[in-house]
Amino acid sequence: MLKRSGKVVIFLLILLCALSIGLAGYIYMVLEKEKSQNAALSEDLKRIESEKMNASEEAEKYKSELKNMQEKLSAAERQIKELTFSLDDLKRKENQAGMEMESLKKDLLDAKNTKIAFEEQVSSAAGEINRLKEQLAALEKEKAEFEKKNKEPGSSGVQLGKIVVAHDAAEGPGKMKVSAAHLEGEILAVNNDYEFVVINLGLRDGVSSGDVFSVYQKNKYLGDVGAEKVDEAMSSANFLEGSLKNKIRQGDTVKTK
Repeated sequence: MLKRSGKVVIFLLILLCALSIGLAGYIYMVLEKEKSQNAALSEDLKRIESEKMNASEEAEKYKSELKNMQEKLSAAERQIKELTFSLDDLKRKENQAGMEMESLKKDLLDAKNTKIAFEEQVSSAAGEINRLKEQLAALEKEKAEFEKKNKEPGSSGVQLGKIVVAHDAAEGPGKMKVSAAHLEGEILAVNNDYEFVVINLGLRDGVSSGDVFSVYQKNKYLGDVGAEKVDEAMSSANFLEGSLKNKIRQGDTVKTK
């Protein structure tokens, strides 16, 4: 009985040893597998860390490039704003220049029209001046002939009265005749050397030799002149007052006394 029990114990021990050896082998195999897996995982981890590092470097590179691109974009936006402002300023200046050009064109057209009108006025005035000069020359010639005739012996006092002054018998000798009609005109020319003027009133207006006219300069009374030589449309009149010589001007108003 004891012998049989000893065999059982030995069998169990052998079985336990076998199981232990098998278990140890299994554990070793498992550990080797895990070691191999750990080594592979370590390699993968290193690779991943290397890729992560490369990715970080790439990310930094991209960040740097992105920053440069953002800076360039900001610079481009500033340039666009500056160019837009410059373009708006140029458009504003162009519009202003266009308006100034239109204004200048209008001023030039007005100046041309004014020049044409002025030239027409000058031409008309030149013709009028030439006509007045001719009439003045004729009057001066007649005055000179008249003075020459009055200096000659035997010259008639009646002739003097006809040319220079008309006397009214009712008023007495030496008095100028006063016209009954109310007339108003202006002085066309002044001759201070011979002390007479030319007025734009004549026979057609009812003026006759000897009529007296009051001279006004801007409504200020200057003195009187007396009609001497009367033509159809104008007359020559002598100064009746010596002070008129330095006062009377072309364009002054004359009214019947």
